[in-house]
Amino acid sequence: MGLFRRTPKTPTPPPAPRVETAPPTTAMPIIRGDLEAELAAELDGGAPVRGAAFSGRGLRLQHPPEAEFAAAHAQTFADAVRNIDGITLDYSVESLRTVDGVLGNFEEPGSDAVAETVLAAGFYVGEVMVRQHGYRWVKTPEYVPLRAPFDLLVVGPKGDYSNPLSKAFKRVENGPEDSVAYFVVAMVAAADRD
Repeated sequence: MGLFRRTPKTPTPPPAPRVETAPPTTAMPIIRGDLEAELAAELDGGAPVRGAAFSGRGLRLQHPPEAEFAAAHAQTFADAVRNIDGITLDYSVESLRTVDGVLGNFEEPGSDAVAETVLAAGFYVGEVMVRQHGYRWVKTPEYVPLRAPFDLLVVGPKGDYSNPLSKAFKRVENGPEDSVAYFVVAMVAAADRD
């Protein structure tokens, strides 16, 4: 059972955009979730309250959001999940179901309120692709039409590009239909067919 539980509350306005220059913090709120219950609630018409989408505000990160720090960001997320929920993420595709649950519980505050954690989760998703399927982190090339707040993608062994950072934000903003677990399975299967 996680330290934090999802409780209904009145939506609050997102914080004003700002640029942070303060030293980074290691505290990251993580919430354990239940993907099946969330899917059932949405199918029954009990759609969750969704908070504000990421505004592009300045983020307080331990490292810049760059390829050379991707593994460190992913480990920050894995450590937070272990420290708060007692779950060890092992960079397997199966561990992405837990990531879906965590991200699902961020729908109410919205991705803007917890953007640092959502970004770290996106790095974890990308690291699963890197470690399990031979992808690598790259800066978004000029000719790739994928544009997002973060100029970083993973590219597979056959040259297929994927955006796990944006996918993590979409999971929070759109709900279970943007499952990160399904995303990785689908991306790898599509690359294998080519």
